[in-house]
Amino acid sequence: MDTLGKAHEDYSAAAVTRKKDFHGDLSNMLYPASGETEYNFYYPTGERFSYVTDTKSTEEPLIETQSDSAVGSLYMYRDSFGNALVPFFASAFAEARFTKSFPMILENDVTSGSADIVIFEMAERNIDWFLTMPPVVTAPELIVYEAEQGSPCSTRLAAKMCEYSPAYIEISGKLEYDSREGSPVYLRIKGADGTERTFRCFNTLSGDGEDGFKAYIKSEEFAPGEALDISVLIEKNGDFYQIDQMRREITK
Repeated sequence: MDTLGKAHEDYSAAAVTRKKDFHGDLSNMLYPASGETEYNFYYPTGERFSYVTDTKSTEEPLIETQSDSAVGSLYMYRDSFGNALVPFFASAFAEARFTKSFPMILENDVTSGSADIVIFEMAERNIDWFLTMPPVVTAPELIVYEAEQGSPCSTRLAAKMCEYSPAYIEISGKLEYDSREGSPVYLRIKGADGTERTFRCFNTLSGDGEDGFKAYIKSEEFAPGEALDISVLIEKNGDFYQIDQMRREITK
């Protein structure tokens, strides 16, 4: 909150209650029938906000809150480590929305609301989610005038409607490691009208460790069933090289 420059209660003088009523995740896993309760500390946050959603626990995937004593709005992506943070953030904003949704429908979530602040809370062990499930956001478009022929690479390219949001088309593929060498990947796409456009991809990592790429493009740009001529480019030292080219039909 200090980093954000956001006024907030620091609870340094708050009356804290300690109760032995908490069942931790590991305790439940190891001793599902007889796990002992642990001490938990309760701060007077509940007096400062209320739930808009029918929330029984901060474990729930979507939580919305409001506070009459605060100002501003928050949109917060989080994992389970954010459970304990919910009451503190909720009490500091007039409106707050907390979600565990992954991959993040980033563009839609942020632009469709009126959040003043967007926060990502992610435990270090989950950071690879950004590689395996990159945010759903429109791929940046750029102009590439020339591309030399590079070493051929079978990219196993696929084009389909995004399963997370009908507003996007997902184009993805896999790469032979020595063809990528950590380079950015781009897609040069020619639609039915003959117009060529170039998009920057996310570099991705599959669950089995394969390097790949993925780009989300607004579905209004290309129609389902439309056949696209797609060239896969990589960038090295400021130069662009075409490593694959094929025609793909956008599937549902």
